[in-house]
Amino acid sequence: MAQCDALRRCVVLFPLPYLGHMIPMLRLAAALHASGHAITVLHTELHAPDKACYPADYHFVAVPAPDLPAASEDIAAFLVALNASCAAAFKDRLAALLAEGSVRCVVTDVVWFSAQAAARDLGVPALALMTSSAASFRTFMAYPALLAKGHLPYDESRADAPVEELPPFRVRDLQRLDASSLDTFAGLLERFVDAARRSSGLIVNTFDAIEGPVVGDIRDGLSLPVFPVGPLNRFSPPPQDGSSSCLDWLDNQSPGSVLFVSLGTVASVDAHELAELARAACRPGGADRRPRDDRPLGPSGEGARPRRRGRLPDAHRVELDGGGAVGGRADGLPAVLRRPVRDGEVRVRRVEGGGGGGEARPGGASGPPSTG
Repeated sequence: MAQCDALRRCVVLFPLPYLGHMIPMLRLAAALHASGHAITVLHTELHAPDKACYPADYHFVAVPAPDLPAASEDIAAFLVALNASCAAAFKDRLAALLAEGSVRCVVTDVVWFSAQAAARDLGVPALALMTSSAASFRTFMAYPALLAKGHLPYDESRADAPVEELPPFRVRDLQRLDASSLDTFAGLLERFVDAARRSSGLIVNTFDAIEGPVVGDIRDGLSLPVFPVGPLNRFSPPPQDGSSSCLDWLDNQSPGSVLFVSLGTVASVDAHELAELARAACRPGGADRRPRDDRPLGPSGEGARPRRRGRLPDAHRVELDGGGAVGGRADGLPAVLRRPVRDGEVRVRRVEGGGGGGEARPGGASGPPSTG
């Protein structure tokens, strides 16, 4: 069967197999599909999308990778290994699609630098999708200068020093991976930026109203078309997790009574951090301005406890954002952001320092309103 509609030129998309990356890519697919493009999604067998949840004329093609690297806290090394394990199979699948139909272009996650190289080798126009903010990608571009100026490695004594190259950032706001070596992480970012620079264009999950100047900086720095295509949250793919009991529970809560705690898709918290978040959420007046409370939390402690607890699948975040219990929609819900993979500091500082109404708690949770 031909993988592309004979009457429509096909866009081939290759998302990174993690929800925080897959959802923006599949939202982009929905936007392209709505504008009349045929869609083919190449995907790893890890976290493969459920075909039944998408339009019947989408085509899904698995990219076999029998030697996928084991999950690791060293995220930078893991992503390098993931690229290596999928490079040959991606190139084979893309070559087969070229032989079968008319491929207009390829869009890969910016993390897939090996897929970008494969598309170039095959002569296919390729664009990279930055699923996070423009500010994050600008930090990627600036990393060599940050190292040369001595802003990194991170030094706690200089945490609040301004970073002249990236206003309004301070040293504490710069991206890093705590479990990866600085050299490995810097090398990974260099490969992201180099692949984007050699692509046909960079797509960013943002929009000019909030990051216009940053998008302009990236465009000038890459000498490349840069497309801020957001907000993509209006094109929501179906949830990959079919359980909706959490939403039923939310529907029965009082308006404005639920605080959304965002940890990220590759993050973890220990018992102490979870207890701190729970105590903050239970305090009268909220978490943002109260001092920390070290009282024990739980059956043996005196601290207040949540009445109910549970897990919200990431796939249901849009439904949560629209619910009255969380106090608003995706463009203004109360949220606590805590990102151990240090990309959150960039977002928090942009909101806090750029007029977004957020407030950061040093050493603890950060509480700007979410922008979806």
